[in-house]
Amino acid sequence: MGDETRNIPELELEGVIGFNGHVPFGLRLHPNRKHLIYPLGSIIILKRIEDGKQEFLHGHSNNVSCISVSKSGSYIASGQVNFMGFKAAVIIWNYAERTIHAQLLLHKAKVEAVAFSPSDKYLVSLGGRDDGSIIVWNVETKQAICGSPASAYGAGHCLTVEYSNTNDNIFASAGNGTLRVWELDLANRKIWPTECRTGKLSRTVKCIEISEADQFMFCGTTSGDIMKINLKMRLLISNGPVKEKYNQ
Repeated sequence: MGDETRNIPELELEGVIGFNGHVPFGLRLHPNRKHLIYPLGSIIILKRIEDGKQEFLHGHSNNVSCISVSKSGSYIASGQVNFMGFKAAVIIWNYAERTIHAQLLLHKAKVEAVAFSPSDKYLVSLGGRDDGSIIVWNVETKQAICGSPASAYGAGHCLTVEYSNTNDNIFASAGNGTLRVWELDLANRKIWPTECRTGKLSRTVKCIEISEADQFMFCGTTSGDIMKINLKMRLLISNGPVKEKYNQ
């Protein structure tokens, strides 16, 4: 029986129908504007817009939980979930060759978010609730530069990270009652966080967008309003739209 099964070729995946939408920001357009990139289960699908032809990236051992495309389009990064007590992998893919560039194993149980620096030099990854750490990786050497707990002691769980558009050393993280801007100190292999001052306003931030010139940071919250932060001052400028207030 063993000899018979050994000669049977493995089934090859030809096409996938479906998009579950469970992965936050899981539908990406490649900078060449020719391919849509999205995860489905443990694979990543590259779908050519022109004719719908699909290609598949295999490498994850469990469901993909986050995905990011570098600004140049040279790399794709994806993180996965795993069982408690096991490491969850971050994979950097070489887009042109459709191969694994690096497999990074430091986070426990889940990778919450990944983001590339503007020059593709670094990748920042955020661990899930059971991990709670932020790690900065060197894409070229495939090594971790440094790491740190994502939230301050007593603050809530961190949910998202976003890199600056112009500076390889600046990125932001946010989540439940936490909003920080980080600075990478490459010489000392450290990342230094600065808490953004939001006054009495406390929100759970689910997503971050940084303006092109890195002047402002816009944070989408679970309560439906958007916080506008001055990135240089680390200060809340405004939030809105203003809701109608109820009397008494």
